Amino acid sequence: MTAAYDVVIAHRLEHTPAWPSSVRTVALLREPLDVALPEGHPLSERRRLSAALVADEPWIATHTGFPVGATIDAISAVAGRPVTIRHRVNEFTVAVELVRSGAGLALIPRWTTPRPDGVLLRPLSGISSSRRIDALLRPEHAHRPAVREVLTQLRATSERLSLG
Repeated sequence: MTAAYDVVIAHRLEHTPAWPSSVRTVALLREPLDVALPEGHPLSERRRLSAALVADEPWIATHTGFPVGATIDAISAVAGRPVTIRHRVNEFTVAVELVRSGAGLALIPRWTTPRPDGVLLRPLSGISSSRRIDALLRPEHAHRPAVREVLTQLRATSERLSLG
């Protein structure tokens, strides 16, 4: 993955396997994945959403095999019934526009995905729904001044994001 680059920004869900030992990993951010819903949705007045509340809604999910899909599966498992997936897209900005149009709910990163007017985010309760954002480095280049400066800037940006 990092064979051609000095620094790669990558994400994975908390419970998924660690990155390969051939790369150096620098943790940048733990970002919650929230339920995105359109303004005016019947669930929009709630501060937190449970699996039972959202399981009967249509969903916009990632394609099979992508990390966010595991959280959708967890919603089904906790609610005790399958969710209906209406659309599959692997781009959060497209998913949030589908939410805005009323096509369904989606899991959207809290800080790093622009949210258009008309879309609300609510935390999901009872299910771990966050992702790790890490910088992956070629170990032999981690000492380079340019790489160190990039990491300094990435850490500063991550801190600002997590503080709101």
